[in-house]
Amino acid sequence: MADKITDDVKNLEISENDETSLNYKAPAKKTLEEIANQDAGDESLVKYKQQLLGDMKDIAFDAADPRKVIVVQIEIHSPELTEPKTVKLRDSNTDDFEVTIKEGAEYHIELIYHVQHEIVSGLRYSQKLTRKGIPVGKENVMIGSYAPRKEHYTYKSDEEDAPKGMMARGTYKVNSQFLDDDKHVHAEFQWKIKIDKAW
Repeated sequence: MADKITDDVKNLEISENDETSLNYKAPAKKTLEEIANQDAGDESLVKYKQQLLGDMKDIAFDAADPRKVIVVQIEIHSPELTEPKTVKLRDSNTDDFEVTIKEGAEYHIELIYHVQHEIVSGLRYSQKLTRKGIPVGKENVMIGSYAPRKEHYTYKSDEEDAPKGMMARGTYKVNSQFLDDDKHVHAEFQWKIKIDKAW
């Protein structure tokens, strides 16, 4: 059984060869200051950039925090819930978060995060799921390039049905990462999903 689960997970993985075969080439990186100062002689372009970028001195969610990506909370949404189940990451002193999902329920996950200080190109969300040390799932999704701003961004997973049955019930460890084109990890956190008979 464990061998079959491991084989299924391997089929989900995105290999380095798969990524390079797309012939994707990341754009050259530029700071916000370089972008703002480029084409300084074109008045209409300067106005457009000011409208697009806003006040570059006031675009950080937390200016004292040097990180470019800050994940503040995880939300579990389901048609069976009147309000999403929320795990707040930002103000917690632990990385041992657990959220219960009812077996067989339709749900999706939303991650609330901020981008600040600089543009983040090719931001990707990666997630690995294990149960009792055995890999049981993996997700690796390109979500895009983002400009810094005070307002948050949201990553929403696809809708899925939670597994059900006695064998599916239990606790799954999740390792989540936000990384960029250069495979630089901007945010990493661990949490747990508990599949149970009820919410």
